[in-house]
Parts: sequence; C-alpha cells; structure tokens
Amino acid sequence: MPAKTSGQPGEPTCIDLATADMDASVAFYGSLFGWTMERGDEEFGGYSNFSKDGRLVGLGPGSMFGLLHANG
Repeated sequence: MPAKTSGQPGEPTCIDLATADMDASVAFYGSLFGWTMERGDEEFGGYSNFSKDGRLVGLGPGSMFGLLHANG
C-alpha cells in the first residue's frame, strides 16, 4: 500500500490499538502487515509506537491500559 501524503479533515490517520496482550498483538500485526513496535517510556504511560517502513501507523496501550483493564 502506498504511503499517504495528504488527507481530508476528519479522516483517520492513525489507529490506537486496545489490547491486554501486547506481545500477541505485536506478533500478529508484525506478521500480517510487517509492522514493527517500539515500546514507549513509562514517563508517557508506556504507550508503544507501531511503524511500517519507518512511518508511524498506530499506537499500542501502555502500563496505564493494564491498570484500567484490571480495574474494569
């Protein structure tokens, strides 16, 4: 798929992945789309960046998601 270079107002440009199993999600999306993941610092809630060919394509939950998920 070609990289987007422009967009329309309101058009989604990035996804926010909600998952309780980050390792399984990394393996799944890595094999499906060729995404790589860089884990974020705890200073920013541990959010992780998913990239494809050096371009950001999505975000994954950090440590705060685990706390929220565990507490309902």
